[in-house]
Amino acid sequence: MPVLTSQYLVPSGTTRRVLLGLVAVLLVGFFIQIFGPLRVDTDVVYYLSIAASFADGHGLNLYGNPSPLPVGYPIIVGLMDRAGFAGAPAFVVVNLVCLVAALALLYSILRAERDGSATTALALIVLFLSSFVIIKYLPRARSEVVSLFASWAALWCLAAGRRAHGQRRLGLLLAGAFLIVPAISIRAAGVALIPALAWALVPPGIRLIDAEHRARFWCVILGLAALLGATVFWAVTSTEYVQDWVCQLEAASLKWQLFYTARAKLNELGQLALNVPESITPSALRSGLKLTGFVVCLFIIRALWSRRRNLSTVDVFVLANLGILFLWPGDAPRFWLPILPFVGLYTVSVVAEKIPARPRAIFTGLYLMIYVALGIGFQVVLTREAFSEDFATTYGDSSLSEEYHAAFDGPGHGELDNADAFRVLLRYDAKASAEWDRTKYRPYCVSDDG
Repeated sequence: MPVLTSQYLVPSGTTRRVLLGLVAVLLVGFFIQIFGPLRVDTDVVYYLSIAASFADGHGLNLYGNPSPLPVGYPIIVGLMDRAGFAGAPAFVVVNLVCLVAALALLYSILRAERDGSATTALALIVLFLSSFVIIKYLPRARSEVVSLFASWAALWCLAAGRRAHGQRRLGLLLAGAFLIVPAISIRAAGVALIPALAWALVPPGIRLIDAEHRARFWCVILGLAALLGATVFWAVTSTEYVQDWVCQLEAASLKWQLFYTARAKLNELGQLALNVPESITPSALRSGLKLTGFVVCLFIIRALWSRRRNLSTVDVFVLANLGILFLWPGDAPRFWLPILPFVGLYTVSVVAEKIPARPRAIFTGLYLMIYVALGIGFQVVLTREAFSEDFATTYGDSSLSEEYHAAFDGPGHGELDNADAFRVLLRYDAKASAEWDRTKYRPYCVSDDG
């Protein structure tokens, strides 16, 4: 069974203890973010504005219109708001709890896969926690981390259900089907669980096209079609994703969009594989990101091709996510988070197949050290920024510095170019100045006197 280390270098027990220590160190770095300020960006403003509208009894609306985003996360925040403990620290605590629970599920899922050993699973978890993407988004009031927990909980049930028998199988599959609902309500990409559910209904080793199983085959197909139809109806009526996608296709030809999206996905994979955001990569080296992404893409194709006759539920989940990723235009590495550890598992299986044990152990050991060192470096930068006296100008691109100064220092200390960001700071950050009249500034309102 391929692993990321070898007995030629260090005993596996020692390796696992080291990996567990790294998990603890990285989680401590996340825990420290509880004491930082509210990190606002466009999506945070939308989520918190919808949540505030819900908490105040005005429905899941944004500026008086139905929410253009999935409503699962705003409902969670809105309920926290009604209970009286919604705020910057609570948002990080919720994300951290969901992350730990998600990692426990992930460990079990990885161990159950054919290439998963305890050492490999722990190493992939360490790499995941070291990724600049999870480090960036965990301290923010956004749906990415909560979505991981919901999606992996459903995936765990489906994967375990497909392997189980009797009443346990039925119970796990029903639980997985039930959990798909919150997963989709939190992030639309949760629809990737629907093909995984359909596949989980097929017991391993059965060929559905045989005459004996033809009725089951059509039940699966019709059930999947009904689920997909309901999901498409929800996507069209409840969010703006389909409309946005159509508008982008109208702005350019389908061929150009596919070419652009493919380049963007390779760029995203390169950033994730090297743990280096494009924003800090020298322009002369950015082509290397796409090249690295191309190599990882070949690993994914090779691994999935080798599994083609015996796909697992996880494989189908990954394939469905890849389909969504390569259809959705744009460059956003965060969209890979639900399948990032499984991409790593595929890479491990291919590397183990092609490279002898000793050089593989040396290479993967160095890779792990560099990747984790970069991740800890990102955490240090994030922590220094969180406790900086000049957070307003060091956070992000400093475009919200005036809003932070106005919210924290009181009236007369900043221009309000982004009134929406200012409103959520007043409502959800305890550091905001008490001089402001909070009843006047409602996050869901369009104007200050609304």
